[in-house]
Amino acid sequence: MYGFRSVDKGEHRVGTTWTQHGIQHHAIGQHFDIENLVNLVVQCPEHTETVIIAMTGCAIVLAVVPVKLIIMGVVVSVFASTSKLGKEVKRRKRDMGNRRLKGWWDSIPVIPIEVVDKVEEIPKAMKRD
Repeated sequence: MYGFRSVDKGEHRVGTTWTQHGIQHHAIGQHFDIENLVNLVVQCPEHTETVIIAMTGCAIVLAVVPVKLIIMGVVVSVFASTSKLGKEVKRRKRDMGNRRLKGWWDSIPVIPIEVVDKVEEIPKAMKRD
């Protein structure tokens, strides 16, 4: 079915089935793509709807905002984050986050632990089977 059959046209040989093979292959690929999308919608509709909304939002943003402004924003943000001021701001934010994490960690009460040599020494109320 997918063999190569050529037709003589003077000195050139034209393959007729390669074109048909490409068309059939493309149609099969589209069928499987659509089938996979349908399966996704059926199996997990909440996640699929979330992805559809996110992709639609991205498409609208890309359609409305010129690419030049997006590139300019990326360049400015990279420049700002690599400058001395940007590095200082990052360091202060990181230190403040670490301070909060340390404060939270220190607020957790310490539970006393008793080390036992044998299982028989554990009270029955605390044993787990």
